[in-house]
Amino acid sequence: MAWSREELMTKYAELLVQGVDPAVVRPVDLELQRLDLERDKLKHDADFKSAELDFKDRTQNKEAKVLKRYGDALAQVMSHQPDEVTDLPSYFRGVEEQFEKIKIPLKYQARLIFRYLSPRARTLCSRLEPETRGLS
Repeated sequence: MAWSREELMTKYAELLVQGVDPAVVRPVDLELQRLDLERDKLKHDADFKSAELDFKDRTQNKEAKVLKRYGDALAQVMSHQPDEVTDLPSYFRGVEEQFEKIKIPLKYQARLIFRYLSPRARTLCSRLEPETRGLS
């Protein structure tokens, strides 16, 4: 859409008659533009934060569902830790085999086995640092 020189001069004259000089930049217009940009930026930031919170919420819900599913699967095949010390190696070998069969990721294994430990073993685990316990 190219205007000829004559058309441009006509448009310029019409603006001058209306009292608007297109050659003069108005600081009010710039301020309004800056405020509009700032408002858009704040809206964008708010939308981003909202999306980020939604993602975190979905991730946490997903992790809880995964833990529940694996916990239900283990409940069908696992027994509680025996009190007899001589039975512990075979018990933990069996636990590891079940983890492999069900394909439970390593990051969930410590949380899932805690329920099946003896009261004495739970007490010892609760004294460990959270990173060591696998709760972080």
